[in-house]
Amino acid sequence: MNGQEAIKRRERNLEFFRRFMPDLHRLVSRHSPSSQLIVTDTGEPDIQTPGGLVYQGRLGEVVAGQLQRFWRAPKRFLIPPLKPGQFDKMTNQFLDGLLKRAAAEKIEFADAPTTPESYFLAIFGIGLGLHIDELVEKTDCRSPSPMWPETRPVPAVRAKGSRNATASANRKFPGPLRTVLI
Repeated sequence: MNGQEAIKRRERNLEFFRRFMPDLHRLVSRHSPSSQLIVTDTGEPDIQTPGGLVYQGRLGEVVAGQLQRFWRAPKRFLIPPLKPGQFDKMTNQFLDGLLKRAAAEKIEFADAPTTPESYFLAIFGIGLGLHIDELVEKTDCRSPSPMWPETRPVPAVRAKGSRNATASANRKFPGPLRTVLI
């Protein structure tokens, strides 16, 4: 998309918001970015902020280091192994039968992950996205979820005519950026 197409798309989006989500339109139309995407002399993208370049012109090197540290000790959400007696009567009977059948077939369940593969992948912190392809490929995930923390207060935004806010007011997500395999 070139600059003219981006300007036209922004105007179309703003018109949509003006008509159907006036609260969001007021918020977005007044937004003034505090950073800018640039291409450095070396040809790498970087983010220019009032304080300088986020990646110091070393995006590839910074991301490679982040990925290397992550793969040494990936963070995972673990669900303890299921055991009969934890659920209602019908579920316990089903689970008991399933586990007995698995044992008879010599199928074992690990208490912790044994491979880097993961069905879900939650990526906290998007940056310029250079890390996402490797994470998706190495985990062979089926449900990647890039997320980013919003550290500034977010006003509640409502669609015209709706009673429920679509964004929580003053929500904050503390802590370092990280990737989690589920």
